[in-house]
Amino acid sequence: MSSTSSEPIQAAISPEEIVAELNAVDWSHLRGNFDSVAAILARVGQADCLDDLTGRLENGSHLLRCCEFFDWRAQARGRFWLLVLAMDPETRVRLRMHVYEDHRNLPHNHRYDFGVSVLTGTYEHILYDENLKPALIARFRAGDYYMFGCGGVHSIECEGLCVTLMARGPVVRDTAVNFSEGGIKIHYGVRSPCARNNSYQSVPIRREDVMILRSRFRDAGLI
Repeated sequence: MSSTSSEPIQAAISPEEIVAELNAVDWSHLRGNFDSVAAILARVGQADCLDDLTGRLENGSHLLRCCEFFDWRAQARGRFWLLVLAMDPETRVRLRMHVYEDHRNLPHNHRYDFGVSVLTGTYEHILYDENLKPALIARFRAGDYYMFGCGGVHSIECEGLCVTLMARGPVVRDTAVNFSEGGIKIHYGVRSPCARNNSYQSVPIRREDVMILRSRFRDAGLI
């Protein structure tokens, strides 16, 4: 449904309000909370809210130290920017923005359950069976939404630019695993909410990097 001029303009949602809404979700029942998590992501995905949240990072928000950049072009896996827009250091719920560019990641699982909404671009979401064989492939486009549990193994592939929002639930286990033909790589969680576990060879994102990303977001009509 398209908006009209008679509809009220919603104010941007603060990181604290986002955290409160994420903490109110019963993450132990994904199916039962599909609509509530989707509603949170839909509200946050509005241009005014994304402009405010990413603008805070550009202006030096403390969350900037939690943001990371991954350059995997040498492995033909593209680039990936991870922006943390809101976070509760106690419960570890987070709202993240993922920026993919010609990206392909390895089959992996997670330490938490989460919901994802696609803001722009498309990507293939691949689910794997117990033998690490592709069991289901879905193509998600801008406006699509899904939830995923930490017990599953998946990967994603995209061409060009793809931007998503992730609403992340509390951490429910200590490790996650990346799978490849060369074996497995275990990723251990860290105690500090923004400590950098560099097993994935990430680098910190700077304010200048956020400024460049925000320019790309404007070009894509996201802010």
